[in-house]
Amino acid sequence: LAERPDLLIVGGGDGTLSAAVKHVAHRDVALGVLPLGTTNNFARSLGLPLDLPGAVRVFRTGKVADIDLGVAGDREFANLASFGVSVEVAGTVRPWLKRLLGRAAYPLTAMTILPRHRPFRAFITADGRRHELLTHQLNIANGRFHGGWQVARDISIDNGRLVAYQLGSGKRLRLLVETLVRATTGRWRSLAGGPFVVGQEMYLETDPPMAADVDGEVRLMTPITIRTVPNGLRVMVPGDFVDS
Repeated sequence: LAERPDLLIVGGGDGTLSAAVKHVAHRDVALGVLPLGTTNNFARSLGLPLDLPGAVRVFRTGKVADIDLGVAGDREFANLASFGVSVEVAGTVRPWLKRLLGRAAYPLTAMTILPRHRPFRAFITADGRRHELLTHQLNIANGRFHGGWQVARDISIDNGRLVAYQLGSGKRLRLLVETLVRATTGRWRSLAGGPFVVGQEMYLETDPPMAADVDGEVRLMTPITIRTVPNGLRVMVPGDFVDS
C-alpha cells in the first residue's frame, strides 16, 4: 500500500480477506479477490467465479465497484458477524475436515456441539425499533452468503443495509432441521417472507453476554454496535455486477 497501487490482490478465505479489508477500506485502491477458502462467502457475494482462472480473468475484464463495508464495534469486516453455536464451531471445526468435506464441515461440526448448547436471548435495536428473540444462533450479514449458501435472494452487499436473522429458535430440534435443510439444499426465503431485521445500524444485546465471530475472528463481545458504511470499500467485480 505504501507504493499506492491501483489494485491490491489478496488470495485466501473469508478470514484472510476480512483482515485485508481493514487495510484498504476508505482508500483509493481496489481489492482483487482470489477465492482460496472453504466457503468463499465474500467472493460469492461479489458474484466472482470460484475457480482461479475465472477469478484472475476478472482483473482483466471486470470493473471496480464501491460496496458496503461492515463495522462491528471498531472492527471492519466484509461479510458476517455471528453469535451462538457458530462461535464454538469456528473454534472446533478441524482443518482436515474442511479439506475433506468443504463447506459441509461446518453444519456437521455444529450438530456435535448443539446437544450441549444453551439458547440465549437477543435484543436488536434497529431504526428505532427493538426486537427480541430466543435462539441458539444469530447472524448479522453484510453480504449475501453464509456457509457457502445464499441467505436470501434479495440481500445485497451494495444496498447500505445489514440483515439480522436467526437459525431455528430456542429449540435444538428446529435449529437442527434448518441446519440440515440448508446444508443439503441451500434454500432460503426472500426478505419479505421471513423473520429478518434490516437496518443500516444495529445495537445488539444478549443475555448472557456473548462472544462475536466476525468473519472468523472471535475477539469482540456483546453488547455491540454493528453498522454498514455505504461505498466504504472498492473491489474488482465481474462486468455484470450491479453497482448501486
